[in-house]
Amino acid sequence: MGGLLGDGWRLPFPELEDFPSTVKRHLAMARGWGEISRALVVIGRPWFAGSHRSVRQTPMTPSQTLPSLTLKSLTARPLLLPLKRPVVARIATIDVWPVILLDMETEEGVSGRAYLEPYVPKSMRYLVPALHDLGEMLKGRQVAPVEFFQAAQNSLHFVGYEGLSMIAASGLDMVAWDCLARAVDVPLCVLLGGSVGPVPAYNSNGLWLKSPAAVAAEALKLIAEGDFMALKFRMGRDRLAD
Repeated sequence: MGGLLGDGWRLPFPELEDFPSTVKRHLAMARGWGEISRALVVIGRPWFAGSHRSVRQTPMTPSQTLPSLTLKSLTARPLLLPLKRPVVARIATIDVWPVILLDMETEEGVSGRAYLEPYVPKSMRYLVPALHDLGEMLKGRQVAPVEFFQAAQNSLHFVGYEGLSMIAASGLDMVAWDCLARAVDVPLCVLLGGSVGPVPAYNSNGLWLKSPAAVAAEALKLIAEGDFMALKFRMGRDRLAD
């Protein structure tokens, strides 16, 4: 299909093969990570609260209170996304990209969405159960991102606060914030006091540690993909001339 992910993206666990075909089709056509976010749509509903709205909105004021939401469930769904342009770094070459989609459901009917990118596919076999455990631990509690994050860290104290523990706690934190933003129907940045508008961006989808000729040819393609004015490329070649 010519997208960023190619035609062969797959789910890492057999029990998840019923993932919506709509998402599969849009992911296969995505040409950049921003398009992947926009492609994660199920039945016409965006996964991320207002992630790509172009109209500026007024930040919320302190007088606007948030509704009380009760956590019903937290679901983590792992994906493996084949990369059209593999990551070629000194420490590894990565040709599939792991993503964990998070769904937080509340008793009041409000849903939150977020995602994690843990770099290493095998890490999802530990992160997904950990996230489900956190959901069970917090089930029935009021959705409060700061308290959820602290509770997650406390529960993982004996295995350490960094690495996989921090990734799991961060995913819980993000999906809880998204849930609150959806409850008042504003983008998360507006909920936190910011505003929505155009943001200058560069294309970082490629230009890894390849030969100078290969990087130069790829740079021309990346500029044309989204009419970018800037690119990001990686240093660290063996020879300074490269």
